[in-house]
Amino acid sequence: MMLWMFVVGSACHAAERGELTVSETAGIRRFSYPVQADVRFEEPPPEGMKFRLLHEGEPLPAQFRITDDGVSLDFDASFLPQESRTYEIEYGDDVAPLDEPPPGMHVAEHDDHYLVKHTQYLAWKIPKTLRGFLDSVTTPDLEFVRPASAGFVVKLRDRDLHHIGIENSPAQVTGSRIAKQGPIQCELEFDVELKNSIRPLSSRIRLSFPRSKSWVLVEWTIEDTENLVEQCGIDVNLNVVGTPTLVDFGAGSFVYAPLAPEQSFLMKGVRIGEQKEWVVLRGPADKLEPYVVRSAAFPAPAEGWAHVMDKDRCTAISVADFGDASGDTIQIDDDGRTQITRGEFKEKLQTKSLKVWYHFVTMPVHVGAATSPQSMLVPLKTAWKPR
Repeated sequence: MMLWMFVVGSACHAAERGELTVSETAGIRRFSYPVQADVRFEEPPPEGMKFRLLHEGEPLPAQFRITDDGVSLDFDASFLPQESRTYEIEYGDDVAPLDEPPPGMHVAEHDDHYLVKHTQYLAWKIPKTLRGFLDSVTTPDLEFVRPASAGFVVKLRDRDLHHIGIENSPAQVTGSRIAKQGPIQCELEFDVELKNSIRPLSSRIRLSFPRSKSWVLVEWTIEDTENLVEQCGIDVNLNVVGTPTLVDFGAGSFVYAPLAPEQSFLMKGVRIGEQKEWVVLRGPADKLEPYVVRSAAFPAPAEGWAHVMDKDRCTAISVADFGDASGDTIQIDDDGRTQITRGEFKEKLQTKSLKVWYHFVTMPVHVGAATSPQSMLVPLKTAWKPR
């Protein structure tokens, strides 16, 4: 999913319309793909304003949520490669909105955690402290994560590596909330403070759960005007049963391997000027050896995705902008531990970010996912034109 923000005129009373163009740009067929658009108003929408989505005059199921300065729209759509389609958004007091679709996604808040349910199929348990990131990801038959994950990690230049939410860590959640509740899309937000010897840094982690896919999209942004953050990442113990653990990497072309006991598989992106180099290594964690390297035969940049599989389950992982920061890595151990690192940050960026999709599906992945990692990395694009 990609967030697009558009500005329209001031709040209205009589029904008005605008055009929302949605385009597939990666050349990949999309099946019930999440579409999100945030339409901003010059003034906050008045209470009671109504909205609906139409295509060729026919109303479509959609989720509208009024925000502080506009409305957030979520719906699902299927597209052919390179197809572009124009929808209409009707808004005003006189609009007759279509009923929202039957219950799909729902977030329940508990004392120490959130429980996100995907109808009766899938449930995520997320601690409010974000310690370990995911306590569980379950279907009626399968568990996708193991206990005691490290979760979100950050390395500041004047300190060691720290884990968000553990006792005495300088990285702690200071607030959390349900940012969006609805049958088509749910979102959680966490405010995280990173203490250091100079001054605390503020950061935010947003988790998005669409109805049409069994993934969680993680977006972590850190305000770092003084270039104090060296690395950030996510460390999750995925549950794999039996041997060997099977791994695919999107690196130039397609790199895959089984992992024997005590083996690891690592894809590393290295930025040299404008060039994105990469290498895939395999072996014992303390003695990794080159497996595939970028060459004339594999000249493309690493795409930044991976599959982690056993005979029953697959977790598809996609990392946006992989290789933009020198030292970006995805490491997968034979027991399913998966470490994503963004860094090392060498440029002074005011905002540093990490964006990752975790897609939990059943095997075979070709049937269970129905969505390729590449399509996660290139969401549908949208453009708004008020009338």
